[in-house]
Amino acid sequence: MTSRRVPGQAEYVNLAKMFLALFLLPIFLSGCFIPGTYYDPFDEYVRGIRWFDRGRYDSALKSWKPLAEAGDCDAQYRLGTLYFLGAGVPRNYDTARYWLLTAANQGQATAQVLLAVMAAHDVTRFGSVVRALPFDCTHGCGTPRDMVEAYKWAALAERFNVYEQQREGIKQLIAKYMASMTADQIKQAEEQARTWKATPSECNQRRLL
Repeated sequence: MTSRRVPGQAEYVNLAKMFLALFLLPIFLSGCFIPGTYYDPFDEYVRGIRWFDRGRYDSALKSWKPLAEAGDCDAQYRLGTLYFLGAGVPRNYDTARYWLLTAANQGQATAQVLLAVMAAHDVTRFGSVVRALPFDCTHGCGTPRDMVEAYKWAALAERFNVYEQQREGIKQLIAKYMASMTADQIKQAEEQARTWKATPSECNQRRLL
């Protein structure tokens, strides 16, 4: 009579790994959990966006704040929007502007757009892949109206935007601002944009697929 061999622990572990791989393969092939996308499992910044989209602002704050403090320009922009909205933190336009300016000074294009809107006392929308929210500064947001500043940031945003489809909207924003400016103001703004340099250096913006 032959004895039946009992699989060892290592064999059970290998079998479990094989079944897990077979389970996860269709998910990876379907486009989820791929680096560089909205579902990137390794990017804490993207995890923060997913928390934000679910209304879990405290969790988004926990994802973004350490990154922002470490110099991540995308997280700095997002942290600024939390303070602007009063989402997960008390609303504070000065703190919102601080983080937006910190990101914009490194070439973060969305932060530059929002600073342009703040300076122009304008309104726009921002968000993510699945959600858009109003960014309304028609009431001033605690900053004086400055169309030269607005034009400068909008022009820089067009230059640094990593999404080709968004540039057309920024061009329309620039045209709208130009209509309310004098020739001297436009010249001044264009000169400021031309001579602008990233501080401390230009950041590497994410381009989420």
